[in-house]
Amino acid sequence: MRFRVVLCAVLFAFPALATNVTVGCAGGPPGDYPTITAAVAALDLDGPHTITVSGTCSESVLLDQRERLTIDGPATVNGGAQPAFVIRNSAHVLLRALTTSGPSSAISIGNHSSVTLMGVIAENATNGFAVDAFGGAIVNVNGPIASAPSMFRNSANGMRCEACTAFFSGFVTIENNTNVGLLIDSGRVETSGQQPAWTGGPAGGGPTIIRNNFNGVSVTSGGHFEMGRYNLIENNTASGIILTGGTASLFGNLLPDGTASATTIQGNDRNAVSALFNSTLRAQGPHKFLNNGAAAVPFRAGVSATHSSVVVLSGVAVTGSTGPGVSLDSTSNARLDATTISGNSEEAVRLVHGSLLEFLANNSVPAPSVTCDGTSIVFGDLTGVAAFECDKATKK
Repeated sequence: MRFRVVLCAVLFAFPALATNVTVGCAGGPPGDYPTITAAVAALDLDGPHTITVSGTCSESVLLDQRERLTIDGPATVNGGAQPAFVIRNSAHVLLRALTTSGPSSAISIGNHSSVTLMGVIAENATNGFAVDAFGGAIVNVNGPIASAPSMFRNSANGMRCEACTAFFSGFVTIENNTNVGLLIDSGRVETSGQQPAWTGGPAGGGPTIIRNNFNGVSVTSGGHFEMGRYNLIENNTASGIILTGGTASLFGNLLPDGTASATTIQGNDRNAVSALFNSTLRAQGPHKFLNNGAAAVPFRAGVSATHSSVVVLSGVAVTGSTGPGVSLDSTSNARLDATTISGNSEEAVRLVHGSLLEFLANNSVPAPSVTCDGTSIVFGDLTGVAAFECDKATKK
């Protein structure tokens, strides 16, 4: 009998060892390396690695094909004529406690990279976006405590999400940008701002705040904006949210002590929400659209929908608008359910040019309630709706 002996070579893949190094930039204590770029070059691609940075670094840091890399402050990174960070083809990158700046963008994230920004300030992108995420990037944004939020500010635009997915999980502020605070272009952004404190509940605070921009949020080209829990959009020069071929969904609820875990959109000069060109707004929960619209601004209203757009409000309060509470134009539709529209300087709802309004139950719409031209239709349960006259008005 003949035996054959087969020798098998077994290859063992040993995991890379974690490496922790330090960088001492100008004004900071000496470190293992004088720049972040030098520290990155000394590390293998796989990680996990942590680079702890101090001082003010004047450099543009390229992270390409990196995995499991943390760059930790507190420190300042000024990219000069370039972004402070350019991140491509990388996964599980964490930037924490850093202040970043660059003229075209402070942080550029692309090519399917996944990045977490924790307590990061991105600012002074005078020609572009403080944070620019595109090309399938996945971005998680948060701040560890209320006094250390992630902030995108003082730029031409706050953040762009183009064909990206982004998650804001509380303690995020986008403010003081001369154009749009948050641009969602064929991408998706979700917020889950932390609950406010309530008796017997978790310690809270930490909404997503978008304020003092031109438009607060712009959603276009099939993009989607989804807001959950506790958010604030206020004091933007145009609209709080403007949808141009995009969609927005707002969700909220009442907590056990009656506190609203919901979104407030207030003090914007044109609208709380403007839906244009086949856009859709769905707001469900105790959201408040307060004191929007300014006397000298055209097309002002609490909520405006035009060019075949759709608005669905359930449990929402639209109050104190300069102009109508809800304005529907150019074959746009609205459905109102358990919604209050009151205290606006003009009628609660205005319909023109083939628009349609459906009332479900439990609405509160005092006079002046509804006006519509002869091309528009109002129907449904008019209980709680003050008397009005339209050429085509039917009751349930």
